[in-house]
Amino acid sequence: MSVGELPSGDPASLRFAAGRLRATADELCALSDQIRADLTTMIYEGPAGDRFREAVLQSHQRVHAQAGEMGARARMLEARAIDIETALAAGGLP
Repeated sequence: MSVGELPSGDPASLRFAAGRLRATADELCALSDQIRADLTTMIYEGPAGDRFREAVLQSHQRVHAQAGEMGARARMLEARAIDIETALAAGGLP
């Protein structure tokens, strides 16, 4: 938002979208955690097994990093909702 620009949007919709982002991130992390946990019970030996385990662990890390990004986006949406409500309360938006 630039200086002088009024925030726009519906605060309730922004909060709903933020909640969906958080829920999706949580679901992705839970699924990734389960796959990683299941990896310990799988029996893979040799170089192929090592590569498989490494690939799963790298994917696990990427999923958690993306979930963190989704959380950051959710916080941005919530901040925008607060900006809009503040502007409305001050009579800044029609």
